[in-house]
Amino acid sequence: MRRHEEQVGWFGEEGEGKTDLRPQPPLRNDQHVHSQAGLRARRQEAPPQIRSRGREPLAYLAREFLRSGRDRARSRVDVHRDPGRPGASCHVDDLKLTTVRHVAARAGVVVVLLAAAGYLLQAGDSMPKPYVSPAPQPQQALSSQPPVAGPVYLISHDSVVPLGARSIRLPILMYHYIRTPPSTRTDPLGYRLSVSPMVFQSQMDWLSAHGYHAITFNQVRAYFAGTSALPAKPVVISVDDGYADLYTTAFPILQSHHFTAVAYIVSGFINRAGYVTSDEVVQLDRAGIEIGSHTVSHPDLAHLSFASAMFQVVESKRVLEGLVGHPVVDFAYPSGRYDAETVEALVKAGYDTAVTTAEYPVAHSLQNRYTWSRVRVTGGEPLPAFITSLGPSMHTVTTTHLSLVLTPFELQLQT
Repeated sequence: MRRHEEQVGWFGEEGEGKTDLRPQPPLRNDQHVHSQAGLRARRQEAPPQIRSRGREPLAYLAREFLRSGRDRARSRVDVHRDPGRPGASCHVDDLKLTTVRHVAARAGVVVVLLAAAGYLLQAGDSMPKPYVSPAPQPQQALSSQPPVAGPVYLISHDSVVPLGARSIRLPILMYHYIRTPPSTRTDPLGYRLSVSPMVFQSQMDWLSAHGYHAITFNQVRAYFAGTSALPAKPVVISVDDGYADLYTTAFPILQSHHFTAVAYIVSGFINRAGYVTSDEVVQLDRAGIEIGSHTVSHPDLAHLSFASAMFQVVESKRVLEGLVGHPVVDFAYPSGRYDAETVEALVKAGYDTAVTTAEYPVAHSLQNRYTWSRVRVTGGEPLPAFITSLGPSMHTVTTTHLSLVLTPFELQLQT
């Protein structure tokens, strides 16, 4: 017995603004797409345009896209709401045709774009590239306004003797003549007081190479006052009597090492033959050599009366201050001889320090500043003996200094 099941599917044809709904041929049971259970699970309400034309509402089933192209063509299937009644299937062929058209259209667009890109690449390779001349180097624009800059500082690191010590170990070297030593037979005292220029040069070379710094008593006063530290390895170079070779020989050697010194001048011998002149004393002072007093006529002060000693120290001070134009406050005892009255005369005359020819003690302080010892440098002394006489150096620390080199205003003036 042949069973006929009629399924009515809704297929619309446009004509005069209407949709003609016609029944489709009956389908076989094996062509039924979905089971009743599947229809109930996936049943959705039909679109309004279809639901309004039928006597009975239809169910609209939107199936998920499958991976194959064939299943995607059957993405929509309309079935009758009643599962027992035959329904109408989708027009599969039309769906396939529509899908093919869309795929073909998109493929055509891709092909056109690829062809256009290839053409542009070929045209770009075949077209001659224009020559681009190198850009000219920019020249510095002239401006009437100088560049604005900050101040320029100099950072330096120094090793110094820290402040606060009440006593310092300071070698004070004592020289007289800087000349070729005479014969020991004819002038034994002159030989002992003379250091050859070559020996003096080698001694200054050694001091400079080993980090010694020549200072004056003005720096020592500042140290004890707590206003300025001493440089590392300080040494005082003193030259007595004011012989002519002080200016002609010793002074150039000191300048070559950037060394200073203390020159004790016998005021009554200035401008005599073999001694410095007034102009040379002034030049030494202007160059940083400290000028000290060595009396008027180099007498033994310990054998003079108090009045005579006062004359020697006061008159010498007056003459020297008249030459250099500032106070002279450092004194050297002639031949290192003095007594209590001599020290009293120095204090009343306004001197601040005094040195002897004694070599001990080597420690100097404000309490004994009128009897500071010195290290005698004699003629014919070998360099190792000279080095030993310097003694141990004082403890030092490293400090950092920030010095202003140029202000912004000075920088603008230079630009």
